Amino acid sequence: MLRDRWARVVLVTILIEGAIVLGALAFVPSALHERFGISLTAAGAIVSAYGFGGVAYTLVARPLVGRLGERGLALGGGAVMLLSFGALWLASSTGVALVACFVLGFGFYMLHNTLQTNATQMAPKARGIAVAMFASCFFVGQSLGVALASLIVDHAGLKWLDPLAMVLMPMLAIAFAQQLRTRPAKHFEAS
Repeated sequence: MLRDRWARVVLVTILIEGAIVLGALAFVPSALHERFGISLTAAGAIVSAYGFGGVAYTLVARPLVGRLGERGLALGGGAVMLLSFGALWLASSTGVALVACFVLGFGFYMLHNTLQTNATQMAPKARGIAVAMFASCFFVGQSLGVALASLIVDHAGLKWLDPLAMVLMPMLAIAFAQQLRTRPAKHFEAS
């Protein structure tokens, strides 16, 4: 599977996505606690809106897929995450942070589910292995992201994680959308 260029594109993209988004997201409660003086419990509750944003995406996924297509979902997800991380970075209240976390979850799943769909198609004859490798790369990325984010926090402070993710996620989404244009036709096979 790793000899296949498209499989490598999907796996590297999901690894980077996990590193950027979940690396930054792991420190949002600490940043909210530091900035607004709220308890870590309250800050964690605010960040849980991210999950509700993902649920909201599932409610409108079908019409969005039909209207935007894969490339549009990837690009839209990157744009939504840019705005969300920017709003988190500049949030003037916990209410703004709550909405930003919700919208971040929505945008994340626009891109993530597009990647996940491609993972199920990158090796139709070995779908189980492909999806297992996809999940492994995602969680390895998450682990690497949290480790790298902690180094950034230790050396530069919490304030740099959101703007870094704000810049990197749209770049990743654009790169993946460009790769979707060059995806080999064999990855459209039905199972």
